[in-house]
Amino acid sequence: MTFFFDENMPKKLVEALKHLGRDVCHATGEFDRGTPDTEWIPEVARREWVAVTQDGSILRKKNEYALARSCGLRLFVVTGASGFWKLVVTVVRNFEEMERISEAERPRCYQIRLKGPPKPLR
Repeated sequence: MTFFFDENMPKKLVEALKHLGRDVCHATGEFDRGTPDTEWIPEVARREWVAVTQDGSILRKKNEYALARSCGLRLFVVTGASGFWKLVVTVVRNFEEMERISEAERPRCYQIRLKGPPKPLR
């Protein structure tokens, strides 16, 4: 299962995960820079990939969140991870659980934080 990291996620994190044997890709390797969320969301869902972002606005923009849900996108939104290191720790600490959830459950959106398990979003 491929994990797609959107343009807001650091490429170095994706490169490190790839180096560790994870099936990951970065938005800039799949889409033009600046591709709107409303364009990549349905395509990533069609490919049956799992999206990872730290762009919390995707939750606040009702049309984008509704699009993610209606397309059946598996989505993890990283919150509360200020700074590169906390972001890396949050993703790495949660990655195995993100894989398990993505394989076992129907498409859903989750919040991942530095502490605590992934939390399903409505």
